Amino acid sequence: TCCSGSHMLSSHWSKIHLQSRGGSGQSGSRVRGKPYTEHNQLPRQASLHIEDGLLSVCSLELPGNALSGQLPRSISSLRGLRSLNLAENALHGPLPETLSSLSRLQQVDVFSNAFAGPLPSFERSNATLRFLDLSQNAFSGTVPGAWRHLAALRELYVSDNCIVGDIPPWIGSLRGLLGLDVSSNALSGTVSPALGSLSGLQVLSLYNN
Repeated sequence: TCCSGSHMLSSHWSKIHLQSRGGSGQSGSRVRGKPYTEHNQLPRQASLHIEDGLLSVCSLELPGNALSGQLPRSISSLRGLRSLNLAENALHGPLPETLSSLSRLQQVDVFSNAFAGPLPSFERSNATLRFLDLSQNAFSGTVPGAWRHLAALRELYVSDNCIVGDIPPWIGSLRGLLGLDVSSNALSGTVSPALGSLSGLQVLSLYNN
């Protein structure tokens, strides 16, 4: 339902995934190329509002819908959320730290928005998070130390932001990493030799730092 330019998520839905007629509906891995661009029929510059009581929602996929405003802190009420895809919208402001309280998250994709502020820690998702794309935003600060505990992580994309500092040596402990893109930031220092221990790495991009 659309009301006053806001997209309301109803409590009886278990999966919210608006797909264009020509879309594949595929999401996730980008190691083999970007798999989707989905555009739907939400009102222009709609904002996102999340009601309480949506415990059974496991997937929220709204890429390419011109959504604006900030991601509400009430995102933390989606306790069963495994996949969050808000790529290619016009969302801004910080990613709420409440997002880090979701312990079942496997995929987070906010590629190409206007999010800013520090990178979230995802400290409660350290055993589940496999895919993280925060690229083409305006995130700043350093790579969170809490990310060293993201043992399930397979793909990490944070290009085209304002991230500073160095590539931390603990990156080598993420042994399952297949894709890593930190290009077009303001990183400094030397390339960590720990990257050499990532034997399964298929995509590595460090340019323009």
